[in-house]
Formats: sequence, structure tokens, C-alpha cells
Amino acid sequence: MELQIALGTSLTITLGSIERTRSVLTSALEIAERLDDLDAQVRAFWALWALYFNTGECGAAQSVAERFSRVASRTGDPGVISVADRVMGYTLQYLDNHRAAQRCFERVLQRTLHRSVSATRSSSFMTSVH
Repeated sequence: MELQIALGTSLTITLGSIERTRSVLTSALEIAERLDDLDAQVRAFWALWALYFNTGECGAAQSVAERFSRVASRTGDPGVISVADRVMGYTLQYLDNHRAAQRCFERVLQRTLHRSVSATRSSSFMTSVH
């Protein structure tokens, strides 16, 4: 599974055979789903989305982005959730659904601002303790 994700990602980036890339990534995703390995699913979904988005397969890209978003939510990781929102935002924007895309991008900004404020507060707290 890990090797398939790495191979699929490499093929996506280097413009390898689209069919081979799709096959490798789909296989890796199926294994990751069977194992309920959220980290591997996230990486496979990102690579599949990039493949579909970059080859103009917008319907497939949107479907993958939606599934990616559901898995990202299960991770509870704000960084992964933000990546999923960006992916969905890019897809919706490309499909001329600008309002929905804007909502995705605004969620990313809110999460980023919230983390910045939290980090500043913790940093200030740590400085005042010492």
C-alpha cells in the first residue's frame, strides 16, 4: 500500500501513464480503506484528486474531493481538514461554483487564524511563565 501510494504520487508528478497511475492509486486506496488507515487514505485521495484535477476530469475530481473531506474530518487533524477544504475549494472554483468554493477557502482561513491566535497565546503564556 505504501509503495503504491509513493508510486502513484510519483507518476502523478512526473506525468506517467494516466491509466497506470489511476490503477495504482485506486488499488492503494482500496487497501487503505480495508485497513481503515486514515493517513494512507488521505495521501491516496490527495494523489487521486491531483490526477483527476490535472487531467480535467472534474466530475471524478469532485467525487474524490468529497470523499477526501469525509476522511479528513475523521482524522480530526486541522491541517488535513484544511488541505481537504482547499482541494474542494479548487475543484468547486474550477466548476464555476464560486460561492461554495469561497466557503471552503474561508474555513481554511478561519482554521489558520485560530491556530495563529492559539500559538501566540501559548507563546505569550510560556514567555510569562519563565
